[in-house]
Amino acid sequence: MENRNSGRGSGVTGGLFRDYAIPGFAVALFTTLFALYLYNLFQEAKVVTNQIISSDVQQLAKIFEQIDSQCKILSFEHEKNWIDFLTVEKFIGSEVGAMNLAYPKKWQGPYIDDNPTIQEYQYQVLLNFKGYYVVPADGVRLANGKVIGKDILLNRKSDIDKLLENGDLVINGKAQAAKINIGIKDLQDVITQDIILAQKRSSFLKRASVLV
Repeated sequence: MENRNSGRGSGVTGGLFRDYAIPGFAVALFTTLFALYLYNLFQEAKVVTNQIISSDVQQLAKIFEQIDSQCKILSFEHEKNWIDFLTVEKFIGSEVGAMNLAYPKKWQGPYIDDNPTIQEYQYQVLLNFKGYYVVPADGVRLANGKVIGKDILLNRKSDIDKLLENGDLVINGKAQAAKINIGIKDLQDVITQDIILAQKRSSFLKRASVLV
């Protein structure tokens, strides 16, 4: 009788183990797999962000270089200028958005269908001591986890070239900013030509007034 009872108790214990351990293992396995899924999703999102920013800044820099070759970019109004005007088809005067042009009539916009954004922020043209750069706006979190304007300060004095060489603005070989190669010599030529033309107009007007 004692042996029978002992066997029956062992069976009950084994049943309880199966009833609780197996579902518990299944829950733990599901939780682990879900955590891995979220981790992979997060990593993929960082890779996508990295690629999008790199592609956008390169494309925008090329567009500004194209505009410079056609219209000659004279200046930008601010240190940080929102890129929200490349969809403009026509405008009056020499300024479009925050950009001032020498030959505005040569504008061939729109240069893009939609002004690109990242994390709901438009990109910016940064006036730097080394030139103009297309950069993500303050508040954008890069794939390395660092936030523009908080962890990475971009302003007139920032060494953007150094950050693009081996710093926080290059992630897995993808640049997160792009320099706009504007021809300074051409710009100087434009200013010189404008001065010469202004002098010629002034001289012509003076002669005309004398004749009158």
